[in-house]
Amino acid sequence: LRRQRQMCIRDRNSSYAGAIGLPQFMPSSIRNFAVDGDGDAQVDLKQSPKDAIASVANFMRKHGWQPGMPIYFPVQEAAVIEAKVLADGDPQLKYTIQELIDKGILTKDQGDLQMGGVEPQSKALIVDLPYPDKDGNDQVRYVVGLNNFLAIVQYNRSYFYAQSVAEFAEALG
Repeated sequence: LRRQRQMCIRDRNSSYAGAIGLPQFMPSSIRNFAVDGDGDAQVDLKQSPKDAIASVANFMRKHGWQPGMPIYFPVQEAAVIEAKVLADGDPQLKYTIQELIDKGILTKDQGDLQMGGVEPQSKALIVDLPYPDKDGNDQVRYVVGLNNFLAIVQYNRSYFYAQSVAEFAEALG
């Protein structure tokens, strides 16, 4: 029995929740988003990193990813209280960038494509990211999640995951 159990674990084809392969897609995501990324006319999400990467990219594109656009903006320090009021945990783009500029949450440059921002009529959400400080006290960091932030949230529902991916992407350049 022990040997059978070890073989079952070693040969397991999915996670405990049913997610499969390198991108940990659920079966419905495989049907809807998996693509052949290495040109061998097969989709192999278990062994082909190129298929996995192309499939995740396809998922992101179909969920609204906008290449070259920012993922989030930091909330202006002076507007943290206003951001706290707007952060409701609902993963919906609710506020225009212009509204957030008018409230002081964002700067005018963040509503200007020429300055590395997004269009003023673009939608965003306020994201709260609780964390313990060095003394163990509860703190919260607020960011303005943009369309690309929401695309990441569609892949993994955790705001922490999305923010980690965004910061990792920034570090990679």
